[in-house]
Amino acid sequence: MGSLRAEKEAQEARVREQLSLEAERTRRELMEANAQAQARIDDLKREMALREEAMARVRRNSCGVNRSRLPVKAQSASHAARMPTVVGRDNMAMSNACLHLYIDGHAPNSTRAQANLALISQSLPPAQLEVEVIDVLQEPLRALQDNVFVTPLLRKLAPLPEAHIIGDLSNFTRVRLALGLGEDVS
Repeated sequence: MGSLRAEKEAQEARVREQLSLEAERTRRELMEANAQAQARIDDLKREMALREEAMARVRRNSCGVNRSRLPVKAQSASHAARMPTVVGRDNMAMSNACLHLYIDGHAPNSTRAQANLALISQSLPPAQLEVEVIDVLQEPLRALQDNVFVTPLLRKLAPLPEAHIIGDLSNFTRVRLALGLGEDVS
């Protein structure tokens, strides 16, 4: 009986040792996987920071700089038809004005906003005016990157300070004030 007990205890000790070795091996594998995951997270954070920096540069330089987008003449006819009739002009009050109009396809408010922006731009004194129309249905990621959650939205990027106007732009006086043009609508 004593030898059976000793043999059983020896077997239990071997099992405990194997379990201990297996637990140690699993712990090492988990630590290695954790280190690899942390390295991947750090790489992704660096990549995201670089992308955010590039996006900020694009936003800062969006006026007058090719944003790797086709010129309006080379874009589709439907896109060109949606663009407000805005021509480049020179102005003392508003030089190099850069506007982005975010629309929701052919929604009624978006269509009115485009028409009203065309009217407002025609009533401006000679100015350097650049307008980009962004359809959030066609470019949803761009809208998210630009933090646009409601349409229609007119964003004045330049000259500073930035301004955001939500709605169909039917209140010409308020739009002109937001754009820094004064109240005169002629």
